[in-house]
Amino acid sequence: MLKARIRNVLGVEAAEFALEGSSRIAGRNGEGKSSLLQAIGAVAAGEPAIRGITVKGQRGLVVRNGADMATALLDWGTGTQRMIWPAGTFENTGAPFPGGAFGSPLA
Repeated sequence: MLKARIRNVLGVEAAEFALEGSSRIAGRNGEGKSSLLQAIGAVAAGEPAIRGITVKGQRGLVVRNGADMATALLDWGTGTQRMIWPAGTFENTGAPFPGGAFGSPLA
């Protein structure tokens, strides 16, 4: 089972959920569905770019208003990958994701 933990990314203050088999993320417009998926994609790829923000000086735009930093974490039990904004820091600990190419849990 893959667990995701998102904090202060764009409009999302906090979200924690498990992704197993087919998972559904549902909600009304503007509630952060795309923000969650983009944060998961960024940490899975090890790249801090979200919503076209690729310039280091603009990474602060990823951080939710009022917060100092944002994080996205993927945890598969024997390892984790985490992205931290605005620094764009990527951390990979423990065992690589089983069967994943290049250490990406979504490969």
